[in-house]
Amino acid sequence: LARSATVGHIRTLPATGSDHLPVAARVTLDPLQGSGRFAP
Repeated sequence: LARSATVGHIRTLPATGSDHLPVAARVTLDPLQGSGRFAP
């Protein structure tokens, strides 16, 4: 659930060059931080 929700959220972000690095960092960090949100 956490993965699909994270992927859906990331896909809504723009993929421009200036945003590529922040998005890449978010892809790495969001699942770790989001695990608390999706945990029962």
